[in-house]
Amino acid sequence: MPSIPLVTELGARAGEFQHILNMSKIPAQVEQKLRPAMDPGELFTYQDSRIFVRARPIVAHDMEDPNNQSIVQKVDENRDLVVMTPKISLSGECTIDPCVVTLDGVFVGARDDTERVYLESCAPLVSLSVNGASTCVLCYGQTGSGKTYTTSGIFRLVALDLAPAFATHDILLTVLEIQALKNIDLLTGTDVQVVEDVSGELKLLGTEAFECSSAEMLLAAFEEAASQRTTRSTERNETSSRSHMIARISIVSKETKWAKPGDLFIVDLAGSENTADSATHDKTRQAETKFINTSLMTLKDCIRSRALASSSTQHLHIPYRRSPLTLLLRDCFEIAVRRPTKTVMIACVSPLLRDSRHTINTLRYASMLAVTPPSKVLAPDPNDPNNYTREQALDFLVKVSHGNITEPEYILPEGDGRTLVHIPEAEFIRRIASLAHVIGVDLGSEYIKVAGPHGDKGVDIVLNEQSRRKTDNFIGFRRSDLYIGDTAKSLAARFPLCTASAVNQLVRIRKDSSLLPFFRDLQYEYHVSFNNHGSATVSICDTKDPFTAEELYSMVLSYCKTTAVKDDVVDPKGVVVTIPFHTSPAERRAILDAARLSGLSVLGLMHSTTAAAFYYGVRHRGFGNNTLRVVVFDLGSTHTEVGVYEFLPAAQKAPLSSAFGTLRTLGVVEDRSLGGRAFDLCVARVIEAEARAKLSIGPVLGGTTSAQLKSQFSLLRAANKVRETLSVNSNTPYTVEGIAPDRDYHSSMTRATFEAECASLFQRLSPLYRAKSLKLDETIPLTFNRTEDFSLNFYIDDDAARPFVRVTVTGVKQALTDMKRCRLPHMVRLQIVLNETGLVQVEHAEVVVRYAEENNLEAYIFWAKNEGVSDNAALTAAAGAAAVQRVIDEATAMQEWLEEGEGASDNCAASQYESRLENLRGMVAELTKQPEEATKTHFTDSHEWVMQCEDEITIGISSYAQENLGDVVYVSLPQVGDTVKAKDVIGEVESVKATSNVYSPNLKDQPGLVNQSPEEKGWLIKVKCSEIPKGLMDEAAYKKFLE
Repeated sequence: MPSIPLVTELGARAGEFQHILNMSKIPAQVEQKLRPAMDPGELFTYQDSRIFVRARPIVAHDMEDPNNQSIVQKVDENRDLVVMTPKISLSGECTIDPCVVTLDGVFVGARDDTERVYLESCAPLVSLSVNGASTCVLCYGQTGSGKTYTTSGIFRLVALDLAPAFATHDILLTVLEIQALKNIDLLTGTDVQVVEDVSGELKLLGTEAFECSSAEMLLAAFEEAASQRTTRSTERNETSSRSHMIARISIVSKETKWAKPGDLFIVDLAGSENTADSATHDKTRQAETKFINTSLMTLKDCIRSRALASSSTQHLHIPYRRSPLTLLLRDCFEIAVRRPTKTVMIACVSPLLRDSRHTINTLRYASMLAVTPPSKVLAPDPNDPNNYTREQALDFLVKVSHGNITEPEYILPEGDGRTLVHIPEAEFIRRIASLAHVIGVDLGSEYIKVAGPHGDKGVDIVLNEQSRRKTDNFIGFRRSDLYIGDTAKSLAARFPLCTASAVNQLVRIRKDSSLLPFFRDLQYEYHVSFNNHGSATVSICDTKDPFTAEELYSMVLSYCKTTAVKDDVVDPKGVVVTIPFHTSPAERRAILDAARLSGLSVLGLMHSTTAAAFYYGVRHRGFGNNTLRVVVFDLGSTHTEVGVYEFLPAAQKAPLSSAFGTLRTLGVVEDRSLGGRAFDLCVARVIEAEARAKLSIGPVLGGTTSAQLKSQFSLLRAANKVRETLSVNSNTPYTVEGIAPDRDYHSSMTRATFEAECASLFQRLSPLYRAKSLKLDETIPLTFNRTEDFSLNFYIDDDAARPFVRVTVTGVKQALTDMKRCRLPHMVRLQIVLNETGLVQVEHAEVVVRYAEENNLEAYIFWAKNEGVSDNAALTAAAGAAAVQRVIDEATAMQEWLEEGEGASDNCAASQYESRLENLRGMVAELTKQPEEATKTHFTDSHEWVMQCEDEITIGISSYAQENLGDVVYVSLPQVGDTVKAKDVIGEVESVKATSNVYSPNLKDQPGLVNQSPEEKGWLIKVKCSEIPKGLMDEAAYKKFLE
């Protein structure tokens, strides 16, 4: 594309240019270069992208003669455009240069109305979208070039062409306004987030598409949405669009609703502006201009990267995720797609001479998309669930559930693999849970809790006959009737020999079991015997034969099953049972036998703390990319467990993979005889001692007769209430009914007494509480500048007087000696874990030195933070304390990067270390550099700065110019070696990025340096010259000039 004069020069010589333009004709040799017009039916036969130009007519409000010649000229029956480009020669003469722009079609003036534009450019997109393709119409151009007028007309014609499709398809409309800080659904007024889900599908969070039943409704909805769009008055347009508007028409087949819909995007981009256009804008308007230009820059970057695919054999990154605008339109830029994708860009331009620069810029980017190669449509991956047929998706559900899903149609009532993948996670879990014929049983020593699927309500706790969420673990017989729960517990108060409690404890003990002493210490009111196999048996009341532990356990499981059915759990067939960590293989077999007797299939036995951790992870839906360690503390009725668990993020976020990640058990600590029952017995002994002294009665605990067992049951029940009350109160009264025949005992107990009497139990809890309090959620890498062994202390709390544990690291000196790096600073990495005994131990320790001495970042950091910079008094005096502190801060930041950041990873590239080392060396060198004589800067009246160094002049734009220009995103400069003269135009600086080679070593890849440091690092050009030109201003004169 040609370079043209600046806006001011065009304005000053407009009449001269217009006269030449009116007299000019398209030369014959130029006409010969034009290609014939295309058949609309062949538009997308060979290319996925097509480019058209529409030039609006010159009208009266343009303040120019409507009879003036347009700079955009069309030759009938040809598809290319001729631009009559204004130029000023080196001699100062005005000329018009006809240039051919290669396109797919041209529409100029009033004779090419919107209907013609639509029929010759966009019409084929409608049928393609109905058949499942993703198509897009982009209207792009400067403010006031007719984009919104064109967009509205095209949408009206699209709606009319879609009219027959309403009978066979559902038509859904979404209209978004992309503003600087938010995206708005113009139909509902709600804020919208544009995101990608785990399977890569686009999601619009915060809104739902509006379903239209007719072409009239579709058009009315669009017009209502468009009326809500943000507009402002500008010098070029009374209602200039100050945001991007995207209308998305989704077309879903009524026969196969689960299939991916076709999409037709119609996009009205905000008008681009340059510095001259926005010179009179206030701060709000300038911020809008900055957003518009930045988002258009991202769009142009995507177009440019996509166009480069035609000549590059390397992987190309297309940055469509930088902006919601390009993310929504990503199908337009993808090199490989899974469905046909077609794009039409209509570049709207002004025919006016004064807008020549805008027109050239617009055409420059439009022509880039014209060379975009066709996208490669990928063959469906047969292993991707998105591509499964309905039959494959149903089989997949059965397979991954190992046959436990027997009714996959309930999970997927309609649709195929894509439908399955996009069922919302919560809904998918609800369907699975509703279908599962399974219950979960937490069979504790004091209470039984059951959970199961409750249809559409999901999984919840099962309520018993009393509508309680937990049931007392008691089983009893009276006159051949079986009782479980509250009724059995009430029976125990009167007939203790007719009941048994803590049934789960019975399957754990055998005649030769080491747990038998623990069980006897619990002082239950029934007597346990053992059969010939060594298994526990219990004789209950008037039953003829004793019950085995497995039989009693199966009765409880049968009760759980029956209770679940009464609470609307459908036909439970399987069960998951929680067990203590120390459960032996024999105990596990006994539970399996008991479940079989109850008619339930055991699907799993899970440690109680593991179950709690798993539930915690599911409720939190995983933890994203974070690794988290938690401690689960379970003080049960008969024993206590502390489990340490680690949640790891999912290895990959593929469709149908676990979104929860992995749960890993790091260790479990337990005390098999420490629980609530132990505290109850402790309190009971205190009460018993007081009662025996005051009432002169015999022993209560440990009796064997029915009367003694009744008194013991009453005493322990009162002790339990005392313990629970003192957990929230400092004092409580209590009554023990029937502590002796026909005698009750009344007294009170304070919390101080409770804590003193149970001190030994609290001491046993202390290590477990410490395990809970200890922070176990990090690996500790530290840098030590010494070569001897050392110790680390860990505290329960920050203000603890004594450490909880001390870890000693030995062998450091020997390790360094072996490595021959004794004088180098080094890293000692420690992995701290909680072992099975509840103590802290070092799982892994190593001494690491990354590089040899001549290229060692760690060593240089150590030197810089000590004698090299920090302790160098002469350097501090010469360079200043602030400059020295900046180097120290940078060295500290690098050390943190080495120890805790990406530098600590084994995957970190060596180039990153070398780069940081060179950066730190450069900062130190800058400190020690001798100050040079200040170079004087001069300024021009067009806001350039000029600085001379020997025979070289450096030129850039002033800070004032940059502030008024806004973010610089495009710099166009002459080639190295070109000869320039005074007052020659040597380049362009625009706030809308343009495609041009940049030869300045400072700005080749970073035009943004002009924004950050316009008068230092953001220089534009260096010129060999013997002296600075005359007539320039010094800094003081330039400041006065700006006033």
